[in-house]
Amino acid sequence: MTDADDQRSSQVFLALGPAELCALAGSTVAVEGAAPTAPRTSVPEASAKAAMSAAMNYHRFAQSLCATTLLRDGALPLSSFEALTILLEHFPCSALTSLVETVTKRYADTKNENDRARLVVDRASSDRAVRMLWSCASDKIAEAERIMASRLHGPVLEGER
Repeated sequence: MTDADDQRSSQVFLALGPAELCALAGSTVAVEGAAPTAPRTSVPEASAKAAMSAAMNYHRFAQSLCATTLLRDGALPLSSFEALTILLEHFPCSALTSLVETVTKRYADTKNENDRARLVVDRASSDRAVRMLWSCASDKIAEAERIMASRLHGPVLEGER
């Protein structure tokens, strides 16, 4: 394999989302002439995958915000916090929700879109947002670990003996 092939392969995996990566990790190999079978996923496995998906999304957002703070001398634009509200709709995290609500309320009086686009949030809140995202990701990883630990030590499903 050449360096170019390796780079293309890496780009393919980077383009996959959490659900696709989890599906790829649990995929089965088709045997010629055999009927296709879908891998069986139990409720705990699905819950663990959902928790890991949330953790990955928190981590990706933290990575993005961290890079933005480096480019903007430690401060984030208000639009970053507004984007966090969308993340929180899909992946709730109470500590982060509290921070985002506090910051967005602080600037709620600014209605003009051009003015809002230029607003920069204070450095302390910007730094706290990145730390909160990592904390939320850590909580979701711990949740997935608990689920999988209980799965390993729990009752055996029929057909897995």
